[in-house]
Amino acid sequence: MVEPAFGIPVPVHIMLTEPGGKTMLIEFKVGRPKFFHRPLGVITNNPTFDWHLTTLRNYGFLSGEPFKNKKWGELEITPLAAGSGFLGLPGDFTSPSRFVRAVVARTSRPTKGGLDTVQELFRILDNFNE
Repeated sequence: MVEPAFGIPVPVHIMLTEPGGKTMLIEFKVGRPKFFHRPLGVITNNPTFDWHLTTLRNYGFLSGEPFKNKKWGELEITPLAAGSGFLGLPGDFTSPSRFVRAVVARTSRPTKGGLDTVQELFRILDNFNE
């Protein structure tokens, strides 16, 4: 159905999660549902989810671990600080970049519950402030 305010059908993206943690994504394209079982626990609005899954291959090198020391000729290259494993993480606010950051942000630190968990949640959400 075409949304009069937009002049196009409004894309719908739904993620369902059962109490045990299994998730399913439902996305409607050209009026037909498409189901993704065991997705990443992350969705975004545009483009389609399968496009994002393909694009994630460009970021397979990202890691929560610092990069390993390298030798270039006689120069040893070492990480400057923590977070070097995330060099190359996109930082703009386009949907594809937000999606990649959301997938990476899922590597949250263990918490003890309560305030500690709330603070970790806000640390993750800070990745998406505009």
